[in-house]
Amino acid sequence: RDYIAKKEEQVRSQREIIDDMIPYLAQVASRNRASSAEIFTGDKGLRTAYEIMYKDAKAGDVLRYFYPYDDYHEVASPFYERLYQFQRSKKLKEKGIGIVAFKKSKYYKSYPKDARMRFVSFPLPGTMDVFQDKLFVVSWEAMTGILVTSKEISDHFSRYFDSVWEIATQ
Repeated sequence: RDYIAKKEEQVRSQREIIDDMIPYLAQVASRNRASSAEIFTGDKGLRTAYEIMYKDAKAGDVLRYFYPYDDYHEVASPFYERLYQFQRSKKLKEKGIGIVAFKKSKYYKSYPKDARMRFVSFPLPGTMDVFQDKLFVVSWEAMTGILVTSKEISDHFSRYFDSVWEIATQ
């Protein structure tokens, strides 16, 4: 009996050590998760990239985006109108930064009123979305997007976005 009691105590002790280690190992694993980049082309490709980006979305997650309004708006506007419905179904919080020219355009009148957007009078780095551990850069002229999965890169762009958000006007 003493032998069994001693073995049971050893197992309990080992189980406690393992239970304490699991959160640490999970943290290390997520920190070391591989980064990746994928290229998407055409309307369907861009939609697929957004579906991948929002795959793990939870209600209340923040989507940050830069929208440097330009000549491509004729193509981008219908795409984003469809995408906005998908984003709303995910119950995301949106924060966008555009240039003042977009606010003055006819397209801004149809911009969803519940989407939060601010404006700057200086050039933006490009059409970019930052969400969770992903950065999506879109060229509407080439109908091409690059989806980067990297916690480090998305954190960098999130901080940059938040600093621009603070100085942007409504």
